[in-house]
Amino acid sequence: VRSACARRRVRSRAVVLRAGALARAGARVAERRRDLRAQNPRPGGRQR
Repeated sequence: VRSACARRRVRSRAVVLRAGALARAGARVAERRRDLRAQNPRPGGRQR
């Protein structure tokens, strides 16, 4: 039987890992989107 503090530590580590993976994926998607926008800029895309 694990203690509550150990369980909390494990859960926090999983949350931190998931948050890091999400941030990394978001940065990668933003980078890809920026590359696509630089390749073919659409007229009127800046206002929106």
